Amino acid sequence: MCDLKREEDFLIFEAPELERTAAFLSLRSMEVKIEDDGVRLRITPPLEGLEESLASLCAAMPSQLLLDLAEMLASEGWLVLKDKGIVRLRRSLVSGGRVAVFECDCVSRRLRVYSTSDCLLEKIKGMGANVDKLLVGFEATLGIKSLIDVLNIADSLKGVFKEC
Repeated sequence: MCDLKREEDFLIFEAPELERTAAFLSLRSMEVKIEDDGVRLRITPPLEGLEESLASLCAAMPSQLLLDLAEMLASEGWLVLKDKGIVRLRRSLVSGGRVAVFECDCVSRRLRVYSTSDCLLEKIKGMGANVDKLLVGFEATLGIKSLIDVLNIADSLKGVFKEC
């Protein structure tokens, strides 16, 4: 069940995870600020037509929304395993001789990051990850609250990784 309301200069979009994630992916290319607390999105500013667009996500059939979401994630380079929802995500990045792999178990809410480079180490430790040093690189585990959390973490680390 979705709830959409306008408060002052922002929109609150409370919805199940599939709808929230689809909304997030649709909105992040726009000139809006999106905050996710794991239950609702807070969108600033409330652009023209945004309410209708978000309401249409809630009217979509869940099976169609799941397919659309899987396609959106795949277009961003994620491998998606789905069942009645998104079960697992995986994405690899390569930069020079370095590799980073993001693997999310969406059911147990765990994100694992493997990298052959230590350049991400301080950033990921700062996010509260449990880190194990490997012979070459590291393996880190983070708890996540939503798919949006995974996307934000991966984007943040991707920026650092490309600069290494």
